[in-house]
Amino acid sequence: MSLSVLLLTIVVFLSITFFMPKNLSYIELYVTTAMSIIMQLITDDILETNYHLYGYFHPGFEWESYLIFFFVYPPINMVFLNFYPFHSDVYRKLIYILSFSAFSVAYEWLAVKVGIFYYTGWHLWYSAIAYPFIYVLLLLNLFIVRKIIFLSRKQDEDSL
Repeated sequence: MSLSVLLLTIVVFLSITFFMPKNLSYIELYVTTAMSIIMQLITDDILETNYHLYGYFHPGFEWESYLIFFFVYPPINMVFLNFYPFHSDVYRKLIYILSFSAFSVAYEWLAVKVGIFYYTGWHLWYSAIAYPFIYVLLLLNLFIVRKIIFLSRKQDEDSL
């Protein structure tokens, strides 16, 4: 059942990502997605492999976890960044981040219930605390990417 839920999740998340109106450039989507995958792999290496706090499907190597790394987390992050209310007040931005954090906690709870994810020392409330910080890190990464793009364009114009 866990693989079925995972595959359904992938189809739904990729469809949303594919059909959403793009508010970010493709380079912004690509770089922020690559960075989110790197952050996920590092986090899992530390918390799963070294501290054995959680895992995917069953202990030991599982190829299915790579489906999560590449086809579940990136679409969520793309949707989050794509629809982030950049020009809204701080209250709306906070509500947006907390809403995505709540969605992430709910999805993680479901993933635990169906066997996609398991805890061996981790608790769901740890994730509830971590997700807002993770989303802020994604935003900071996007700001850095935008600054690099701006500086690159400026450098190109100056060299003409």
